[in-house]
Amino acid sequence: MFAVQFAKWKGAHVIGTTSAANIEFVKSLGVDQAIDYKATPFGA
Repeated sequence: MFAVQFAKWKGAHVIGTTSAANIEFVKSLGVDQAIDYKATPFGA
């Protein structure tokens, strides 16, 4: 949680990964874009 708040304070665009059940919680922390890691492949 602190890392998200600190990154936003420094002006970063924050992307977070979570399950679908927690997307709203992660967004409430300040994440700009939340990715459902079970539904969306995001790794290389």
